[in-house]
Amino acid sequence: MIPIQPLQIVYMEHRDARLSAEVIQTANRDRIWSRPLMLVLGLPNRTDRRRRAITEAAENPDQSALRFFDLEQSPDLVWPMDAFEPAFDTEFFSLMVNLKVSNKSASTEQAQRALRHFLQSCWHPPRSAG
Repeated sequence: MIPIQPLQIVYMEHRDARLSAEVIQTANRDRIWSRPLMLVLGLPNRTDRRRRAITEAAENPDQSALRFFDLEQSPDLVWPMDAFEPAFDTEFFSLMVNLKVSNKSASTEQAQRALRHFLQSCWHPPRSAG
């Protein structure tokens, strides 16, 4: 695993969602204190298609079926380090710029609700039947 450092942009994915965050500090070598920045919903299941969808959304956000949430007003997050991966700066910053200038931005309340749902689904994945 690549060492994660303060001020680095990282992401974690679960199901069809990707949470991007800025690392504030690593805690106890197994947790990250981070500041959530953006949540993307509607990603394809396959990794190669995810990258393509993110690249296409960065290039042409108005044509993208992905949903973006600006988490600038969200509280900080402490989460297990192994859930995060270093983000590609070019992808992240392209998406963030487009999110900031987009007319399709969700309200702060909607963004908070989406983040809460994402975190709950990560922490308590659905149980399989049987």
